[in-house]
Amino acid sequence: MALTIISSDSVRMSTGTNVIYASTTTSGVFKFRFYLEIEYFVDGETTTKKIYFTQPKNSQGKAIFNMIEIYKNMVTPMIRPSLLENEKNTSTPAVITSIHKIPIDSGLSGRLYSEPFLDDATGYGAFQGNCNKAVLSFYEMYSTTANGIPEIQGSAEVVTQWIFYGRGERNQKVSEQFTSYDLQNSTKQWLTNNYKYNSSISRWEGYLGRSDYMTMAFFNGHVGNAASDTYSVLFQYFDKSGSQLGTALTALNEGSSGGTYGGTDGSSNTGRSIILFIGAGLQNLDSVDTSDQAYSGDIPSVAESGGTDIAYYDMWMKSSTGAQKSRKYRFYITTPCERYEETRLAYLNKFGCWEYINLNKEKKNTYKVKRDTITKPIISGDIPTSTQATALQNTYPVDVAKQGVMVTNVHVDEELSLFTQNLDDSELDRINDLIMSPQIHWLNKQDAISLICKSNKIDTKIKGKSKLFSYELKFKFSDPKFRTI
Repeated sequence: MALTIISSDSVRMSTGTNVIYASTTTSGVFKFRFYLEIEYFVDGETTTKKIYFTQPKNSQGKAIFNMIEIYKNMVTPMIRPSLLENEKNTSTPAVITSIHKIPIDSGLSGRLYSEPFLDDATGYGAFQGNCNKAVLSFYEMYSTTANGIPEIQGSAEVVTQWIFYGRGERNQKVSEQFTSYDLQNSTKQWLTNNYKYNSSISRWEGYLGRSDYMTMAFFNGHVGNAASDTYSVLFQYFDKSGSQLGTALTALNEGSSGGTYGGTDGSSNTGRSIILFIGAGLQNLDSVDTSDQAYSGDIPSVAESGGTDIAYYDMWMKSSTGAQKSRKYRFYITTPCERYEETRLAYLNKFGCWEYINLNKEKKNTYKVKRDTITKPIISGDIPTSTQATALQNTYPVDVAKQGVMVTNVHVDEELSLFTQNLDDSELDRINDLIMSPQIHWLNKQDAISLICKSNKIDTKIKGKSKLFSYELKFKFSDPKFRTI
């Protein structure tokens, strides 16, 4: 007898085409079943969970396990860098941090990488985030007699898969390898900000304000993604004339900075940190503590200390030898139009990683109030004990507000409308991803406010020769502002 599993130890998108093919040559037994045990980590827990499935074989001795619905429940959006951050070298809990604002400060808790989980015996840390590890053990299960009870037979065929939160697409293959994102040379891409490529300078381009927060995400070097060499990230600042400002900041991908380096072939990283986020806005980098061993060079405010502002900066992945291991990404520092209040939105792309867009046009808040009422008598039914006028007055007091209709419930529906500036093709692609995103954050100064997009249509009809588009985007709030009676 022989049990064959057609699958691989690989990285999988949770909503992709995730099927596993099982076959057997076992014959002459009764009540045969393929038995599957899945062990995975649970959000917010320090222990693993196991679930079990059985499936009979068809007439050819085969079966297909469709893992899509199972995998979708194993992962969540990455909204915080860790369950509860601890101060470095202690078991003292600090504070929960928004993923967009990492590192939280330049003190003991300053980790520029996302730290996807904390291995903490005190229970402060546990798995969470957009990537999980699932160990799948397949067995044969059958009875050797016609009336017997099926039992597990033999040893397991084990498959390990790492599942990340994302959006499957029509052209995705059954087994997606994501080779464009394996950071092994200067042509490879990060998982975010791949909307506008400038071939004249060989860089992906993006825009943000000087005080904006931002993260970038990448496939980390890992046993399930062995090609990525993700030793460190370098940030290099320039003024408007193209002259470098200060010394480039280098952030090592190690435990002290919240990362996990898998070595040149990823083999030394067997955990759950396949996808890492790194704080990449100038506001994020200003919170880096360069006295930590993981960092060297200047933070943005030090680079600007000579009186010249940063006009743009580049970032890319480096190996331990200094070789470039990814495309370079350039971010231009913009100043918003003073006529409108700028609104910065974060949303999830197809990899479940955060993208950002600034809208610098009109903003409108609309409140729709709904009331439920009942009608009640405005005359007191009590019989006065006296026929005096003062007693009769109590049944219908003229100086008291009568409430013939009583409001029993008030519901306030708050709607936020944002109007885009004229968008080019790359910005339109961002809007398309935004309206499909299952989670959207309004980065309102110090807060991240969760929104739900109500816009369900984007018309890209081209009028004349113009290819610029503008839209009204409508949102409702996941957490209502008003909790009424």
